[in-house]
Amino acid sequence: MKKLLLALISITFLYSCNNSNVSFEGKITDGKDLTIYLNKINADGQIFVDSTKTNKKGSFKLKAKIEDAQLFNIKFSNGTTINTIALPDEKIKFKGSANNFAYDYTVSGSNEAKKAKVLTKQLIETKRSIIAIQDAFKNESRSEKALIEEYKKVINKQRQFSKEFIVNNLSSLAAYMALYQKIDENTYTLNKAQDINFIRAIATSYTRLYPEWQYTKAILANLKMVSNALNQQRIRKAIQNAPNDLPTIKLKNIKNETKQLSDFKGKFIILDFANITSKYAKEINNQYKKIYTKYRNKNLKIYQVALDQDKEALDGHINYYKYPWTIVWEPNSIMGLSAKYWNIKKLPANYLINKNYEIVGKNLFGRDLDEKLEELIK
Repeated sequence: MKKLLLALISITFLYSCNNSNVSFEGKITDGKDLTIYLNKINADGQIFVDSTKTNKKGSFKLKAKIEDAQLFNIKFSNGTTINTIALPDEKIKFKGSANNFAYDYTVSGSNEAKKAKVLTKQLIETKRSIIAIQDAFKNESRSEKALIEEYKKVINKQRQFSKEFIVNNLSSLAAYMALYQKIDENTYTLNKAQDINFIRAIATSYTRLYPEWQYTKAILANLKMVSNALNQQRIRKAIQNAPNDLPTIKLKNIKNETKQLSDFKGKFIILDFANITSKYAKEINNQYKKIYTKYRNKNLKIYQVALDQDKEALDGHINYYKYPWTIVWEPNSIMGLSAKYWNIKKLPANYLINKNYEIVGKNLFGRDLDEKLEELIK
């Protein structure tokens, strides 16, 4: 019986060791009897891992099992909370005051945790500066113009810090943490359209180094979502900036017949601008053939403006490929009135126009164009 008990104790000990491969230890000044909670921050939310109470000296120890670099949240019962990072088999030690732990703690035993501390401290400084500006605004102690300028400087300083930090830590989980820091509940530190470049840079690095990592999959999904949102934003902007009464195009085809865009009012129209004889245009026209075959009996028309400079080559190309839609020629190429009026600055370019003669999409090709047409033509 005694041998069996010893065996069970050994098995329990081994299980415990295998189940706790990272530890968080700390000593908090004036932190007696604080309850401390440890949560994993996964890509899809937080999961409770462990909890403990500080002893009379303010010491605590928490444990977790992880397989890769992992984000954690440590929360105290006095409301203090920090986010940190751990790698397998690390023993991370914290020291600080209960009253100012989030801003002024020290950490050892993990380079990743040290990076997390740098991020946390900088963000707290930014938030404190913003609060001071808001208080000055309420008290009218300084001019509104001066406070607005100071606010811009604080935000730009935080943005610059975040960008430089990410560039210098692309292989670290700290880059992921930096990307998703928030100035307030609704505002990320990096929130401009061009900041997608930092998402893309981290995604590239993580995909190369950690292809199966949960954070890699999350950032790839985020990159796709942000890319789609920006594309939709560009389309909405194009639609908003388009004239209410769409400019007509009145040009001749290779048979010298005048064809107007407005002739197709009441139909679904793909208005395309292209150098028809170019390689890219041939590929796009192959896409159009499939789409035209699919929707031609559902009131779809294609009105293609050829911006080719060589009229003879264009005529030969159209006669050879016999495209089954309307193709007209703009003699002045991309500098012509039709391209200028429709704001065509680079090729390929197209607009999708609905039955009400309204722009409902811009620069849609392949599957995107097919899906949009399927949505419109029900």
